[in-house]
Amino acid sequence: MRDECQKKLNLFKAPHRSAKDRLDLLNSLDDPTLTPTQDYFEFGKEYFDTPGLQRGYSGYYYDGRYADTARSIATHYGLTSGSTVLEIGCAKGFLLVEFLKIGVGVVGVDRSNYAVSNAHPDVKQFITVSKSIDAQLPDEVDLSIAKEVLSHMPLDEVISTITRLREIAKNRLYVVSTVSDQHTDAKVMKDWDPTFITNLKKQEWNELFAKYDPEAYFQFSVII
Repeated sequence: MRDECQKKLNLFKAPHRSAKDRLDLLNSLDDPTLTPTQDYFEFGKEYFDTPGLQRGYSGYYYDGRYADTARSIATHYGLTSGSTVLEIGCAKGFLLVEFLKIGVGVVGVDRSNYAVSNAHPDVKQFITVSKSIDAQLPDEVDLSIAKEVLSHMPLDEVISTITRLREIAKNRLYVVSTVSDQHTDAKVMKDWDPTFITNLKKQEWNELFAKYDPEAYFQFSVII
């Protein structure tokens, strides 16, 4: 069973913009529920690379931000040059680049044609576009990572993704988007970013993992 140490796993750094900053910004918008275009919902250029939108990434470029994280993960899981990491929802592959640099094999899957088309050139060949976990995946990997992607799926897809990764990955690491302990209404995430579909509270995520993958490691990423 997952122990208390696993529940508190913290291998990814907190975002530069705090939960309070995000909520203050949301409350300051003239229309916080303004619906983005279809391109945004399809995780296109508007989602990744539209400065000033105040949602999505507003510009997502390689800056080496995951270098320390990749090394910490490799140490934690004992990854070597013979290991393989699979990332679901890898976007432009910036985390995968850092694993590749330290000699770890990489495989990526993302549903965004735009992100994969604009992926880092070092890992672009290792990334597949797929809108579901039914993509052609390796029979076995040493570690699967799903960073801030589960909340963007319907609940049934969340469950099928967890189940599939449990089948093929020796270890699973999830970074799960949620709200802060001080702000318990998870629905506010959908106002902040309408691509959030499954908006569960921390306890609900705990219960879901306990049911479908009790051995998985995960940490929370506070969005609001």
